[in-house]
Amino acid sequence: MRDRDDCTVAILCGGTALRMGSLGGHWAKTLLAAHDTPLLWRLLDQLQSAGFDRIVASTTPRFERQIAEAVQYFQRDRPTQAGSPIHVVANEAYRRGVLVGLAELLDRLSTPRCLTCLGDIFFLANPFVPFPAEIRREYDCLGVASFALKEEMQQGGLVYHADGKVTGIVERHGPATTGQPVRWSGIALIDRARAASDLEAFLADAPADSPAGDFFEFQRARARDIRCVWGPDFVNVNSSDHLLLASLLARLEKPFASDPLRTSLAQCTASLRLHLANQPRGASQAG
Repeated sequence: MRDRDDCTVAILCGGTALRMGSLGGHWAKTLLAAHDTPLLWRLLDQLQSAGFDRIVASTTPRFERQIAEAVQYFQRDRPTQAGSPIHVVANEAYRRGVLVGLAELLDRLSTPRCLTCLGDIFFLANPFVPFPAEIRREYDCLGVASFALKEEMQQGGLVYHADGKVTGIVERHGPATTGQPVRWSGIALIDRARAASDLEAFLADAPADSPAGDFFEFQRARARDIRCVWGPDFVNVNSSDHLLLASLLARLEKPFASDPLRTSLAQCTASLRLHLANQPRGASQAG
């Protein structure tokens, strides 16, 4: 029976961070801090708390040293299990798109299963806790969350399901498919060999820079069995405003001496989230 030793976690950190304005470009987006903790550190903490210790952070050669140093600092204070260091690998293929980078990474791995997650996601709670029980399943899984605001349906990144089985994946906002919509959190538990084969077929005809959701919809259309795994609310950090939202949410986790201050901060958070949800897709990502 498969367990965590049969699964490698791949944190995909191949973005350029150029949409972060002055905050990005020189720093990997996953190293930007939500309140007081880099996004990558938060993900690593959550993964280790869920029992995963076979972890690879995959990034571009440009950010390899930055991320390797950040991982070194993380491990110094939070050592992993003996013999299970967190590896950082440089992946030149990200220049052509995240899916090309993923295909190259899958060829380097040896475990039957791979749990992928995006390095620029802020989760309000640990989203990885349900996944160890899914490693032994024959189907693949996508991490999903309910809508915090109905306006977020307009932003795309939707997974449609019927009783937990995925019936459609819509990367960009468009016509609805059958089933109930939920938000995809960027987490996927996949069969490594099957995904590598499907990626080769997908990239033979699709643009190299296609979004990840288009690939999983391609798999679903090939009759691959994909299920939903429910998790907590999250923020996809695509702009400085999204980073501010994640920081406000992270600050709300901390104890406050003043209830009025906490109430005011919660109101600011809700207002900012509504503002971002009402913006046209991509408008907050300029710069």
